[in-house]
Amino acid sequence: MWKVIANIGWIFFDRVFRLIVGVLVSVWVARYLGPSEFGILNYAMLFPTVLMSLAGFGLTNILLIDFVAANNDLEKQHRLTQLGLFIKLMFGSLAYVISCSLNYILNKDNPVLFQLINLTGVILILQSSDIIDTYFQSQTKAKLSIVVKLIAFGLASLLRIYALKNDKKINFLVVINIIESLLVYVLSLMVYQQKISSLFSNISQAVNLKLIKQMIQTAWPIMITEFFVFVYMRVDQFMIEELSTNRELGLYGAALRLSEAWYFIAGAITTSFYPKIAEYWLINREKFYNQYQSLLNILTYMSIGLSIFVSVSANRLIEVLYGPDFQQAGSILSVHIWAGVFVFIGVGTNNLMIVNNLQKFVLIKTITGALLNVLLNFWLIPLYGAMGASIATFISYGFQAYLLNYFLKEARPIFNLQSQSFINFITLKRPIMAKFNFKQL
Repeated sequence: MWKVIANIGWIFFDRVFRLIVGVLVSVWVARYLGPSEFGILNYAMLFPTVLMSLAGFGLTNILLIDFVAANNDLEKQHRLTQLGLFIKLMFGSLAYVISCSLNYILNKDNPVLFQLINLTGVILILQSSDIIDTYFQSQTKAKLSIVVKLIAFGLASLLRIYALKNDKKINFLVVINIIESLLVYVLSLMVYQQKISSLFSNISQAVNLKLIKQMIQTAWPIMITEFFVFVYMRVDQFMIEELSTNRELGLYGAALRLSEAWYFIAGAITTSFYPKIAEYWLINREKFYNQYQSLLNILTYMSIGLSIFVSVSANRLIEVLYGPDFQQAGSILSVHIWAGVFVFIGVGTNNLMIVNNLQKFVLIKTITGALLNVLLNFWLIPLYGAMGASIATFISYGFQAYLLNYFLKEARPIFNLQSQSFINFITLKRPIMAKFNFKQL
């Protein structure tokens, strides 16, 4: 348990440090560029991430479970790491080529935006180092990967401050993002090779075509799901760009910086607790679900508490941080922050969906949520601009992450777990287990 607590501590230190420094630097960038140009920067950074699901190929959650299952077999874990890195490099490179091609078709007449998007797209290749981070997380050794990320983030932040103080152009800011990702990639490889084993020794044995085929068969629903997750989490920004103005996109981007800054908490808690909870899956299902209920309780309490605080203080936060030019972002933030409640309970149940072999249902849910978000954005953005996008986000997140679980018999017990966590918050009761039939799971 102390290893879990220490792991969470390191993750929270990393994320809180990033939150404080990142928000301050981001606010400085927003003030420096103004709402319209800040909107352009957000769009350039967003464009390649449409293909992030292809680049990641849905391997993170699958390998997290495989790493935990192979806890006593270091050699197998090493081979899985090598294979995961190979697959993500291969698909990341393919995604970058596709991104550049789409960018040429859509933005060849806008040289500045075209260049910015191609630069940003390099992250599609460099994201493959996430495999190493996943391995360290599964072994409750978050400290190793966090130190690497903090070094890269610290150096990149200093470069951003230098750029802002010396009136550098927008493309210089994008190059700094690439430098940060490259540092994380190189340093992650170095730490793994020093602490675990050489990633490039006997790699031909790890690159097993049969195993790759098995991983693809398991991962493709998750990959498609992650694409539609992106759609319902990021399509609003594309649609604001098309249906409204760069200024509205800049205001929305400012609100998102503060609203989504907290999402890391859900991943940090879930990633740190799940390996210990998973140990009960085969030996004591009842204890497994009791532990999982406790996890969801924690996520619900934290997300609702944060939403209340940020919603009440939204206008003041925007005024202090971004200044009068971004004043309208306060009301946008006060609505958008509540979508985080459903993000938290959705992240919390991702692994539960996987162990119960509900990946295809997750895909159906995500597609449904994405389509609902698109339809709501088409309706609300022309009427209310960025505020309409916030309302659409809140409704579609709640529908996808929570309500749809009620309509599938196999997923209804998960709905019950989520509902119990809300009841526990409302009644302020000590966390208790939801009542449901284990045979359904």
